[in-house]
Amino acid sequence: MMLYGTGFRMGLGGVDNLRDGLLVTVAVSSLCAISLSIGYSIGRHQIGSIQAHEQSGKKKTDSSMYRQILKLFQRKQPRMEGADTIKMVIIIHRHGARLPNKCFPRDLSWPKNPDFYENYKGHLSPVGCQMLVDTGRSFRTRYLEGSDLFKGIPQETLHKYVVAYTSNMQRTLFSAWSFLHGMFPDIPQYFSFATDRLKVNLKAVRRNLALQGKTLGIPIYIEEVARTDRLFHQYKMNSEITQWQMANVKCSPVLREVSKDPGFEDLLSKVYRMTRLQQLHPKTSYVEKMTVMKRVQTQINIARSHGLPLLPNKEGLFLTPAELAMIRKIACEIWKLLYRPALSNEKADSMGHNAASHLAHYVTQLMVDRAEGKNKLRLAAYSAHDTTILALAARLGIDIEPPEFGGYFLFELHCDAVDPDTPYVKFFYNSEPTVIPISSLVPHKLDFSHKIRSLDALPEGSFALHKMVAECQTNGMRKSTRVLRKLSKIRRPRIKSNEMQNHVLSMMSELLRGEYKMVFDMWDRVGNGVITVEDLGSAMRLMGKNPSKEHLLQLIDLVDSDNDHMLNFEDFLRMMVLCDLKDLEEDDAEDDHDTDGLSSETHQDADTIVSASETDLHAVNDKDPLDAQTSAHPATGANASTPPSQRKASFHVSWYDTHPEASNNAGMSRKDSSSRTRSLPDNELRVLVEAAGVSESNDVSVEGQ
Repeated sequence: MMLYGTGFRMGLGGVDNLRDGLLVTVAVSSLCAISLSIGYSIGRHQIGSIQAHEQSGKKKTDSSMYRQILKLFQRKQPRMEGADTIKMVIIIHRHGARLPNKCFPRDLSWPKNPDFYENYKGHLSPVGCQMLVDTGRSFRTRYLEGSDLFKGIPQETLHKYVVAYTSNMQRTLFSAWSFLHGMFPDIPQYFSFATDRLKVNLKAVRRNLALQGKTLGIPIYIEEVARTDRLFHQYKMNSEITQWQMANVKCSPVLREVSKDPGFEDLLSKVYRMTRLQQLHPKTSYVEKMTVMKRVQTQINIARSHGLPLLPNKEGLFLTPAELAMIRKIACEIWKLLYRPALSNEKADSMGHNAASHLAHYVTQLMVDRAEGKNKLRLAAYSAHDTTILALAARLGIDIEPPEFGGYFLFELHCDAVDPDTPYVKFFYNSEPTVIPISSLVPHKLDFSHKIRSLDALPEGSFALHKMVAECQTNGMRKSTRVLRKLSKIRRPRIKSNEMQNHVLSMMSELLRGEYKMVFDMWDRVGNGVITVEDLGSAMRLMGKNPSKEHLLQLIDLVDSDNDHMLNFEDFLRMMVLCDLKDLEEDDAEDDHDTDGLSSETHQDADTIVSASETDLHAVNDKDPLDAQTSAHPATGANASTPPSQRKASFHVSWYDTHPEASNNAGMSRKDSSSRTRSLPDNELRVLVEAAGVSESNDVSVEGQ
């Protein structure tokens, strides 16, 4: 109380009182930390008084102490490495600390009543919310205050440059919300499912809100339920993964070694007495006992996050450090074996492709779009689970320590002004943000080889974006994304002729059909063999598009063979070749949505079309403050000041055209594709078939081979 009183009196004084107060604070700082914080806050409060004294010509004090403090307060935030080259940030984070999912019958820290778990299982706790708020604040310091990522963007328009995605669970939804609140405390956030508001013109809504000085804020898009969520729970779409995981645990050399430890059986017996988990009963199988240790470790992590004792029980049993280390060793191995093989370091033997190819594709596509100038996003946040991060690690071919609550992958897209045609990526992993500050992270250079390597064994540094494209995007995924983007920008389309489509479809290779089938299955959220209006809208929203329901129906009806307003697989294939065949035309109605001087007359160049129904959050419809500083287009080198009519050719050339190695590895060789189409009789058709990636034979290279 005396310190608080002293601080109050100092706050009322002038410069001399401030100097004395600081001296007192320094004198007692070694005895009480709170006094230092009080002096700090008082000194900050008195900065205006000090400056006013000096500006008014009053007597200047010769004390050097408060001047040093003044310099400390006025010192700018240190800038991050690459502060002037960064173009985009993508974070994929685990949710924060949560409540238990299931009851541990003898754990006295949590209820036994089943109603508790029915209503609150797995919910994010206040501690978990704070974890993500703190992470958001650290990102604010690094990217808003310490870099040029958001330079030149007014506060009231920041929401146009940020997007978040979350799985359909309370703990991830609130984690996404908390992260954004920590990074952008003055900007609201709103929630939306992919199927929401298809009949709403969001652009008009935003205009009306802007007139009132309001905004919906930053969108947080919620995926559907886990069984149809291919972004965060793709592994649940594959029934074979569970069987593969069980077999993988059985043959793990690490777990076999642990099971031979003399204290292993005693540990299982002890944990069983402490928890009464039936999976630890002496009669249960080896695999069940090993697998449940991951759940035990999670319960321990939950307790530690909330400052609770570890598995308190009526018998008074407790775990020794050696026993805790053994539990963690088993649990980490189980986490590791979810998607990577136990007996092999070959990436092809892992389940990464079946568990996270969808997420890897969209993360890569966002960076490609940003490099090409097709979106203006600065930050994309994915609120996910530990299984999501581990699946993506397997897809990237890296071994990592399992993420603690709030752990995250971080991708930074950079582009140097001296070499704008070669964007590069810095990749970071923070397994425990509550312990490891973002400033201490080092980027790792992913090599995308066929081997699975430990992240710690990889060299520090960055890697070219085209290498990630070659690794994470198949030909079918890449083409389908391009088609959706083009279709979203064409207003009131019509098909000129079906004849050329039918010819190309009849020649499409089985490999390309197979890749398109994988994309079709991803978009078919329910798994009933058709893509609905809602499914198509969901796929477009993942790319930052918000087309109206009317526009989606128009697109479906272009190729709908049975007039049911849904796409079967053959309809889907027909849609995939539409844009490459340039077989679309628009109505001649007046274009009243020409926001960048790009009229509907340029409809054949789909990258410069403005859609009447599009309410794209991230399309480059407004002047991009950061891009305006870059003299050349990051993908093509086109000068930013070039008029759109002269810039058409460079925008039409894909980023893959400037990086043929990415296209080759993704399953399409330019040299081979041109030679495979020479026998076609019609010159125009030959060019179109080449653009569609089809051939007379089935000899098409496989991704990464």
